[in-house]
Amino acid sequence: MAKFAQYPNDIIISLFLNKIPFNCLKKVINYCLTIINSYIRFINKFVMRKLIILKSIVDLFWILTLPIIPIILFFIPYSFINDGFNFIPFKINGLEVEIIDLGTKIILSVILLSYLILIYCIYLFRKILGSFLRVKIFNTLVVNNFSKIGYLLIIYSFLTGVPTLIYRFLYAKKITMELGFSSFILTLCLGFFFMVLSEIFKISRNMKEENELTI
Repeated sequence: MAKFAQYPNDIIISLFLNKIPFNCLKKVINYCLTIINSYIRFINKFVMRKLIILKSIVDLFWILTLPIIPIILFFIPYSFINDGFNFIPFKINGLEVEIIDLGTKIILSVILLSYLILIYCIYLFRKILGSFLRVKIFNTLVVNNFSKIGYLLIIYSFLTGVPTLIYRFLYAKKITMELGFSSFILTLCLGFFFMVLSEIFKISRNMKEENELTI
């Protein structure tokens, strides 16, 4: 005992082991590990349930937006070929289009094309959630899709914000100052957020691979 108890911590451990049988200590440790594993399984099940709900919502939204794609692809060339749709009221980000000429058609076409980019972002986000459900979190597909969504959202924000500003300046003849965050700023920040998220997942993937090689 004298050789073992060289430090106060060793004395405490030796007294603890002498007072409590080893089998009892083993049962306590196993019980604690069982509680921890049960808690981890509960958290995983809780997170997976939320992930399934989110995936279902995104899938439903994706299905509802699919009919918009052929409508946009048909409407854009039709608007340049036919001038007989002046009776249809149009709005560009809340502003009603009163004069329909070549300029407004181009502006409207650019905004409609930006909606296709947004729909594609939803498709990429569905693929990311699918990888999460398969517990493939740090794979290359997730990192690349996060990066693509970030770049596409930045492009989308400019394709909607700049034509709207041009229309207000050339046709509506008014420039308004809005308090708070506009949709342009929010979409732009969201795009940079996804780009940063992509870098975080890339660093986490590299650290995971290094840990696996070390082990």
